[in-house]
Amino acid sequence: MILVQQQRYSIGELMCGILRLVVAKSAEEMENQVEFLSAWIER
Repeated sequence: MILVQQQRYSIGELMCGILRLVVAKSAEEMENQVEFLSAWIER
């Protein structure tokens, strides 16, 4: 599950964060885990 606070980030920032997460973690590593997308977004 990926969580993000609504209206806090632009679409571009969200996509960059998701891409960083996808590159860093496999589907198996994400199974039964919670990730906060803000941890993957650089500001």
